[in-house]
Amino acid sequence: MMIPVDNRGAFEARTLETITQDNLNYMENRGIRSDAQLFHNCISKPIFNIPLSLVCLPGLHITPGVFTKIFKLLEDTCHKLDLKLDCSSLQIAASSSTFDEYH
Repeated sequence: MMIPVDNRGAFEARTLETITQDNLNYMENRGIRSDAQLFHNCISKPIFNIPLSLVCLPGLHITPGVFTKIFKLLEDTCHKLDLKLDCSSLQIAASSSTFDEYH
């Protein structure tokens, strides 16, 4: 059940208090997993009481995934271009008079 972008309201910065409150609201709503997105997916309490401003994203784990995706897109595009060039060269070869001499 996805909430349309227009109905989501303004974006608010997350804090430990809002995460904890969303979790309490989720639990008061019987903790139904299908309703988790209504409570910002806070299905459990924070593990550590650390301010979010002190949490560092794991850049060394995120970067390889982003690079791999971009590289795969480049590789697929180059492969499609190679196939187009190959097909066009076959059409040129088929239309030349010397093509029939070798077949």
